[in-house]
Amino acid sequence: MNERLAGDYNIAPEPRNIYSNRSHDENALVQPESRALYQRLLDQGWTDALRK
Repeated sequence: MNERLAGDYNIAPEPRNIYSNRSHDENALVQPESRALYQRLLDQGWTDALRK
């Protein structure tokens, strides 16, 4: 795959990506829907450069 998709998606894909804080409970970056949509990008073959 030669395509590149870049940006800051403001998603904490896993609990280990963000410190535990109740103030984040309602934040979009930790919602199951946001995480699932981000996972769809990874499932399409895109690479999380920071994770890599």
